[in-house]
This record gives sequence, C-alpha cells and structure tokens, in this order.
Amino acid sequence: MALSEKKDQEFQEKLGLSTSFNMSIACWPVYQMLFGMALELIFKAIVVASGDKPSHSHNLVTLSNSVDVEINQSEQDILKLLTESIVWEGRYPVPKNKDFLE
Repeated sequence: MALSEKKDQEFQEKLGLSTSFNMSIACWPVYQMLFGMALELIFKAIVVASGDKPSHSHNLVTLSNSVDVEINQSEQDILKLLTESIVWEGRYPVPKNKDFLE
C-alpha cells in the first residue's frame, strides 16, 4: 500500500488533522474517480486514433464496447462503479439531469 500508517501519522501531524484521520480511506474515492477518468480517456483516445469522433458519454461499459474491448460480467460491474465515480466524485457535484436524482 502506497500510504502506510507511518505516512498517515506524518500527514496528520503536518496538516494538523486528528489522529482518527486515515489517508488511505480518504483517498479511496479520489483513486476510483481518477482510475475511471483514465480508462475513459484511453477508450476515447482509441476512438480518436481510429479516425472517429468520441461520444460525450462517461459510461465506461458503452465506451469499452465502442472500441471492441471484450469484458466479462465482473469487469462490467467494475466499469459501472467507476462510471459512477467519474460522474459523482468530481465532475458533477449535482445532477445535470433530473433522472440522475433517483
């Protein structure tokens, strides 16, 4: 693990955080969002490299299908989770579409 308890303690002290703060837990949503965004960028780069125009979608399952990447059900579930992280963890703190409220 990149963040150890020793590193957590160093951050806590330097940033004046309480001893209950855990950097490993705090970074997990950011990790998921960045991982999802990286995959989105890769899929869209493949589309552009093939001479097509990428969609405006953030849906990683749809994007993986558009570049003919075969994924199993477990991988689809992960891509769905990462899609939610892309949308909700950073880019859109409030829904752009009323359908996303539910």
